[in-house]
Amino acid sequence: MTMLGRMRDHKSWLKWSLAIIIVAFVGFYAQDFTNTTTTPGGAPNDIVAQIEGRAITTESFRRAYYQQIQSYQAAYGGNIDEQILRQLGIDRQILEQMIDEQAALVEAARLNLTVNDIEIRERVTSLPGLQEDGVFIGEVRYRELLRSQVPPLTTPQFEESIHDNLLLEKLEGVLTQWIDISEDEVREEYRLRTEKVKLDMVTFSPDDYTTDVTVTDAELAEHLTDNAATYEIRDKRKIRFLAIEAESLRAEITVTPQQVETYYNTNLPQYSTPEQVRASHILFNSEGADEVALLAKAESVLAEARAGADFADLAEQYSDDTGSASLGGDLNYFGRGQMVPAFETAAFGLMPGEISDLVQSDFGLHIIKVVDKQEAFNRPLDEVRDQIADQLQWQQALDRANAVATELSNTIAGPDDLDRVALERAWEVKESNFFARDEPIEGLGMAPGVASAAF
Repeated sequence: MTMLGRMRDHKSWLKWSLAIIIVAFVGFYAQDFTNTTTTPGGAPNDIVAQIEGRAITTESFRRAYYQQIQSYQAAYGGNIDEQILRQLGIDRQILEQMIDEQAALVEAARLNLTVNDIEIRERVTSLPGLQEDGVFIGEVRYRELLRSQVPPLTTPQFEESIHDNLLLEKLEGVLTQWIDISEDEVREEYRLRTEKVKLDMVTFSPDDYTTDVTVTDAELAEHLTDNAATYEIRDKRKIRFLAIEAESLRAEITVTPQQVETYYNTNLPQYSTPEQVRASHILFNSEGADEVALLAKAESVLAEARAGADFADLAEQYSDDTGSASLGGDLNYFGRGQMVPAFETAAFGLMPGEISDLVQSDFGLHIIKVVDKQEAFNRPLDEVRDQIADQLQWQQALDRANAVATELSNTIAGPDDLDRVALERAWEVKESNFFARDEPIEGLGMAPGVASAAF
């Protein structure tokens, strides 16, 4: 069967494959996370879209939106205006991409595709933005980078995004593994892309003949009837509004040392680095294997390791974990709860330099060697004081903006009141473009709450 034939037979699968292609994985760069100096409309937990029970919240959309804006500004030296990007529909494109991604994740779940903790860990430690001189920067700096974002990003949040991207990669593999491209198809595609022709042509413009054509009212009416949908104008609204931006209120807010200290003590786990170990392992995959032969092989390799053979060389030669085998089995540092229970118990029960007995997990048999151990510790308050103050200032600005909005909404009953309030506070009443219920609003972007109220 030709590739074209298979594509015809798998059209419903291809729509997922094409969706995946446009879902670009955003690499980790500490400077490129969300900058919340402006905020598209909607409370953080408002649902912008929902796909088979998977919700896209305003917070997640906002994070993706500003990350994309910053990437554009970084690429063009900051010389690109956010308002222009909104007019080009960038917010709608981002939302559509997020919907495509969630739809693909629904399909991955339907196909029972999974991602395990080891795969997530290997991807995290191999990200270029989390490496220094080709080596993972370590658990402490990793968590510090996540916490330094505004708002802070937790380890589970970041690793959930890694999980989703790995799942999408697996789905892409499932959808494309049946494609077999023949040499003839490659040659034909090459010919189509490189073949050139030279021709002479004469063009005829319809404008040259309009004076010779007469269209009757009856013909116009018939055309309109036959193509009514083409000329249909969707119901749209235009609004006047006051935007209360939290960023403009930040300068009025002073965070006291006592508030910082209280927040630190209340959220101490956020500034704690738990006990962690650095380990290497050799995996003997049990899937489809003869248990007796697999056990014999694992015991033989374990004997070599304990006899003094180089553990990294043994991992490269024998390990079925393709992600870590080329690294000599190195899994870098990890804390509790990041590995499967049996593996975790064995690793944390060893001292540096010790090699475990054979450890059974859902993946097969492991030989584990602990390289290093780090005790749990807390970052001191002085080290994170400025970060906490900035975070509290931003949160209080948001709270004040919400309070002001609530207060003013009770005093505004009509257009004249809107103008009065704007005059009293030296604010500007803004006017939007015409927008449909599911279109971005000029000056606000995708704001489903505002659109719903307008309609």
